[in-house]
Amino acid sequence: SDKVEEKKEEDEPEVSAEALDEVQSFGRMMLLATALPKWLQSAKRVPGDVVALCRAMARTKFFDGDILEDIYSVLRKLLRGDRLDIAQTHDVILCLHTLNAYEKTVFSAVAKAFKAKTASMDAAMRNVWLDIFKGFRHDLEKDFLQLLEVPPVPPTMPSYRKVRCWHHSRGQCVLDSACTFSHDQRAPLSLGEGGREDWWRSKSVMMTQNQKTLGDGAYGLGPLGKAHLLGQQ
Repeated sequence: SDKVEEKKEEDEPEVSAEALDEVQSFGRMMLLATALPKWLQSAKRVPGDVVALCRAMARTKFFDGDILEDIYSVLRKLLRGDRLDIAQTHDVILCLHTLNAYEKTVFSAVAKAFKAKTASMDAAMRNVWLDIFKGFRHDLEKDFLQLLEVPPVPPTMPSYRKVRCWHHSRGQCVLDSACTFSHDQRAPLSLGEGGREDWWRSKSVMMTQNQKTLGDGAYGLGPLGKAHLLGQQ
């Protein structure tokens, strides 16, 4: 039986991030499938390995429940250890969306890992995440969803706690005292017309009046727009 096991290992194709990046067909993923669980559970795995696997599965529309469970387990550990960066997590979220694969604890781990990082994400990416979270009806972390919609104002900005909170003015801000905008209804909507302050806010807050004219924004159809980030040409 030892010889049978050795022969089996020899027959299994070698799995690596590079090999996964080259996979273009469902059939090729089928050939790798038997070796994937052992490869995934190895202590040698790095974040890029798991992201490469997610991309390959999405690219080939390869849905395997058992392999996904293994992926979820690894993703939870990486996210809780703050070992996935924004770009890697974006790839993972897009892949799960493509596969229509939802796991509550993974999305909760994403929310916890990136709650304090939404200000460093561009508007188009934030809106893709928001759409996918809402599409999966994942709303356990309402504060994270609000911060995806409107990121916090840095304390160094003149508008910090001086510009009116968009959510509070419409009935509810789930951030409450942690909000970086003002909850005073007398507070201005901006600190000036056409100034640097408004330029910064227009880059960070979802577009409203300029949706049709700015092609690269949250709802734009330009190369950085949501439709393109979602892969819809």
